Amino acid sequence: MHTMTDNQTFRHDLKNQLGIIQGFVDLLIQDTASGDPRGEDLQEIRQAATAALELVERAFPPSADAVSGEG
Repeated sequence: MHTMTDNQTFRHDLKNQLGIIQGFVDLLIQDTASGDPRGEDLQEIRQAATAALELVERAFPPSADAVSGEG
């Protein structure tokens, strides 16, 4: 039986929340008219979420067991 460590659980949960933010921002970007000044703000949020995901990957790299599917 595979059990996740605290770091793996934290990594998983944080990535899920950031993915939700990215998904909703993407929907808002699609619905934003060209030239709408809010579009720049939405792009900034998207970039921040992407940067946060990259930080999560660096701070909490996947364990070897998680990558191989074993454990």
